[in-house]
Amino acid sequence: RALSRQVVLCPRCGGPVPAACDRGADPLEGHTCDGSPDALSQRKRCAAKGCRELLGPSNKVHCWRCQQDVCIRHRFQEEHDCVTVEVAVASALRAARASMTPTEFADAHATLQKVFGNILSDPGNDKYRTLKKA
Repeated sequence: RALSRQVVLCPRCGGPVPAACDRGADPLEGHTCDGSPDALSQRKRCAAKGCRELLGPSNKVHCWRCQQDVCIRHRFQEEHDCVTVEVAVASALRAARASMTPTEFADAHATLQKVFGNILSDPGNDKYRTLKKA
């Protein structure tokens, strides 16, 4: 017998609950949540300007550049207020500098310059096109 992989969202807490295989059974039976009626209203909304989409486990995308949670419709960087690659790289370098010793940071910085320098020096490289899009 195949296992069911379907889930339903709890109307009280908004969390995912595995659905039972039996169609007549209540999928929320045995589910425990904090019971707070405000839990659903505290769910995050899409960070894109003007979007009111409630984010759940099946429609949330975490942007690697700006670290915001957005809905599927706004998952691409052009679709939400996202930072540029230069700002994201500068932010990552600041975080790395704070967490590494000066020698470790210098080594890591030199390695990254070599890697990205090699990729950007060859326009025929598939990775070149990916970096140029960003």
